[in-house]
Amino acid sequence: MLLMDVKLDNIYSFNDFHINFSYPRKLISNNIGDEYLSERPNFKYKKAVILMGGNATGKTTLGKALMGIFNYMIKGNPDSLKSMVGDTGKKASLCIDFVNTGRLDLIRFKAVISPDASGNPAVENYYSSCDIRPTDSYESCLKQLESKNMTLIQPSAFSTVFGNLSFRFCLSGQESMVDNPVFKNKKIYLETLRSVIRTLDPSFTNITESKEFDDSYVLERGGNQILIQKGVLQDNRGVLSTGTREGISIATLVSAVRLHLNGFYYCDEMFSHIQTDIEKRLFGIMVDNLGDGEQLIFTSHNSDMQDLNLPKHSFVYLYKRNEDGVFRIYANSASDYLKRPTDSVRCAAENDVFSTIPDDTLLDVLE
Repeated sequence: MLLMDVKLDNIYSFNDFHINFSYPRKLISNNIGDEYLSERPNFKYKKAVILMGGNATGKTTLGKALMGIFNYMIKGNPDSLKSMVGDTGKKASLCIDFVNTGRLDLIRFKAVISPDASGNPAVENYYSSCDIRPTDSYESCLKQLESKNMTLIQPSAFSTVFGNLSFRFCLSGQESMVDNPVFKNKKIYLETLRSVIRTLDPSFTNITESKEFDDSYVLERGGNQILIQKGVLQDNRGVLSTGTREGISIATLVSAVRLHLNGFYYCDEMFSHIQTDIEKRLFGIMVDNLGDGEQLIFTSHNSDMQDLNLPKHSFVYLYKRNEDGVFRIYANSASDYLKRPTDSVRCAAENDVFSTIPDDTLLDVLE
């Protein structure tokens, strides 16, 4: 599953919001690898995106919105959409373009949530789709979609129209995925768990598979044993640092990427308590392991991530602006501003080219 375009209106704090995950220009060299469908070389997509921005600019909320939309497309329960409406007295809408990589078609899904006097808003769903032909680009497919009238669709028909969707969201301690047997691949999961945890905390002498519980692993340190059961730490004593605790979720995510289990991955600031060099290294490992038709969106506050040798379109910045009393969130891609190979993403960000430096004048009174 590949996400190509997102439009949100009155969804959480997003009003008339738009973010795109395609890139139009052909790259001479790209150390991420092939950022196009292997069978459709003109169909380009951003394979790895580092999403940055100040506090309260929507990085986590965008993940929550996408997770709610994807869950709705799988389960058909409208409550996941209704709970995302910002102003319940107004109409809300969402529209996404995505690729079902198993069928090589581009699908547009739109949902409109209309307010209701009874407090139970109505949800209407629409879709259109087109095959991705051998010479098609995203732009040419987009013209096909926009030339068609969208068709009303009921949730009971989602699985037929959308096909099999697979994704994993890791945000703020909650995870959402589809049929992810990562814990059952003992070799890869144990190898990843050992590498990540012992890098973060070398005092662990061993990490082994549990002989008592299914899908469980034991951390050993100083004669003490700590159980991880299906990726969840069974430790109420608080003996592990916050970074080590986060490392368990990180190891699960890295394992899923290495095993190509989910296709689409959204990783939200899971490295806030982890050394910057380790964050950069593990991000690089995940990118190196992304397969054809897979995608990673990675949010971070770590400015050192801007030093990574990535295409400029991989860096997207969210910022919030007050427009006549209404706050709107925008997405700026670095590639829209930096055209030369020698342009520095970090330098541009530090000079506020992407409008992400917060206004701190309210703090003046404290000095």
